[in-house]
Amino acid sequence: MDGIYFGSVSSFTSYTITPSGGIAFSGTNPLTLELSMTTGTATIDFGSFPGTSDASVAVTGQINITSTSFVEAWISPKDTADHTADEHWVETIRVIASAPTAGVGFTIYAINTNTLHEPLTASGIKRNHLSSGTAAANTGYGHSSTSVGGSGTMLYGKFNVSWVWV
Repeated sequence: MDGIYFGSVSSFTSYTITPSGGIAFSGTNPLTLELSMTTGTATIDFGSFPGTSDASVAVTGQINITSTSFVEAWISPKDTADHTADEHWVETIRVIASAPTAGVGFTIYAINTNTLHEPLTASGIKRNHLSSGTAAANTGYGHSSTSVGGSGTMLYGKFNVSWVWV
């Protein structure tokens, strides 16, 4: 049987897994299935511009959560002061939740998965400018200054996340 099933079954005499994947119970006693879940929202803040490549937020006050609870988190496309709902959809953000801490909560982690990088250039050379032949002379005569650029892309501002645990 595919999927994850939660709950408790009581007072039945036998069961059969049907070809369609369902479960047929037989007996005279009632069947009780219970599922309890807790949901909520949080805000991930990558800081002010230029931001950072990763961020996290702690979700606390979950007094009924156990260390074996299942936790899931995802980007929730709702406007924030920094970003529209559409920007939530198109940003390359991966969101995961940590293992829960019993009686406390969990942490939601977000990371920018974009693999673009700034181009590397020699320090002191203006990009797309050849004033007085400086760029040609520096590279032509073996100028060995430190390069700049190459940083991965960063996100800034706040993004909404939703979560659930069972």
